[in-house]
Amino acid sequence: MRALNVNGYRSVGIDFAERTVDAIRRAMPALNVHVGDVRALPIEDNTLDGYISAGVIEHFWHGYHDILAEMQRALRPGGVLFLSFPYVSPLRRWKLSWQSYPTATHRSYRNIPQDFYQFALPVNRVLRDLEGLGFTRLELCLVDGIKGVKDEVAVTKSLLQAIYDGRRGTHLRPWLDKMLKSFGAHSVLLVMKKTR
Repeated sequence: MRALNVNGYRSVGIDFAERTVDAIRRAMPALNVHVGDVRALPIEDNTLDGYISAGVIEHFWHGYHDILAEMQRALRPGGVLFLSFPYVSPLRRWKLSWQSYPTATHRSYRNIPQDFYQFALPVNRVLRDLEGLGFTRLELCLVDGIKGVKDEVAVTKSLLQAIYDGRRGTHLRPWLDKMLKSFGAHSVLLVMKKTR
């Protein structure tokens, strides 16, 4: 938000974590940050020129559809959405085929598991859901190949962690990240335009 403000954009931030919002307000009182729920934004219909959602939709156990609907409602026609989330990369898809992850689905649980943090989401499903809400894809960018592979392939973890942290092989990082993104990127960034 601060970068947006410094570059002349008016922005508003929403987070449900009261302590986080309080900390931001103390550190940067000029920022317009509020406690709120991304599934019920305190924003009028068709008013935002842009919406940035960086690593949010994957944390909702019961799905992201209400969040996408709110994005669509709040953005004006022609508005642009920047949406990032961990995705089911080719590496994760391969691991799924080998049943490398727990097999229980969220439907198996009556309550949200205490250790639940996030899902990796299938990018084609999220794209289809956004297109169904009247968005058109402008860009799809794979993000963070080193993190994606180090988190999923145990044998690479210590070496890739050192590169990721900047403790070793910093000259290799851009090349290695680009190479690993194609099959093991951690996240995807979708840039979408609201067309209806």
